[in-house]
Amino acid sequence: MSSQATVQGFAREMAHAASLRHLLHRNDYRLLVSATSKDLNRKITILLIPAESSATAVVVKVPLSDIAQAAVDREAEVLNTLPAIDHEQLSSTLPRVVGTVELENRRALLMTAVSGVPMANAYNRWRHTASRRKVTRDFCMAEQWLRLLWSHTERGRAPVDLDSGICARLALRFSGDPSLGAVLEGLGALHEDVGQRSGPLTAVHGDFWYGNLLTLAGRISGVVDWESGTSCGQPVGDLARFALSYALYLDRHTARGRSVRGHPGLSANRWGDGIRYAMSGDGWFADTFRGFLRRGLACLGLPQRLWWMVALCGIAEVAANADHPGFALAHFRVLTELMGGKAIEGEVR
Repeated sequence: MSSQATVQGFAREMAHAASLRHLLHRNDYRLLVSATSKDLNRKITILLIPAESSATAVVVKVPLSDIAQAAVDREAEVLNTLPAIDHEQLSSTLPRVVGTVELENRRALLMTAVSGVPMANAYNRWRHTASRRKVTRDFCMAEQWLRLLWSHTERGRAPVDLDSGICARLALRFSGDPSLGAVLEGLGALHEDVGQRSGPLTAVHGDFWYGNLLTLAGRISGVVDWESGTSCGQPVGDLARFALSYALYLDRHTARGRSVRGHPGLSANRWGDGIRYAMSGDGWFADTFRGFLRRGLACLGLPQRLWWMVALCGIAEVAANADHPGFALAHFRVLTELMGGKAIEGEVR
């Protein structure tokens, strides 16, 4: 029997497990705990590898809190409602729900595994983000996958809505912040401007950052963690999330106060300086960041000049929805600064 057939047969068999305890007490596979989240949305991710194969067959996502259970249930719903995709390369990048198993009073989600190595592994290698060639390749892989997703899941068009309740959540989360009024007013104007345009409705991942992307042979081979996604929504958010998250950690391995290798003009001083640099600075990375957003907007039939607005709304979305309060507040501070007099200039660059 081929390795692929072994993996598929194993996945079908796991769907009939009575409980997670029963599943984990079997001895015909290897078990690897690949990730344990530490935030409010706490989950354990377990890989199940058949004894006859070197390939992971099933991924088990185990919720450790009520918040995590809701997130796992959302992921199952999104994956189950994704349209059938008649494109082998794209379809192979998507996990498929195998079933659920009980764990005390909660449900763990079983999904088929997707192949590849996390893009985060390369991103965090020494000097990877200092290389224009390597960074450009990462952006190109993300762009190619998004274009495939959009072209094979489009479900009509609608006015572009970059708010979707973000301003209301910001108002609740930062109700005592003196900057809130100006931020909400500015975002309202951006949403009104962008909302006058029509764009496609497609499947949306919702957390499309490099940590959720797997790569193989120069392409995206898997996209995981769909709990923030939808089978039919506004795709520009995925554009913004990838670009912003990639920019955010450019200075991760640089000592405070030192220049960031490969990025003239960027130093590791304040949190979020990578985003400030990408949006308002000069150099090859800023060109790569903006070019990625502009090309994505053009592919969606939207004006390329909206890149600045889309990026600002992407920062606002993280500030409104991030589980970790400190992470949310840090994004709110960057948003406040970038909206303080630079928006008009950036909009037309």
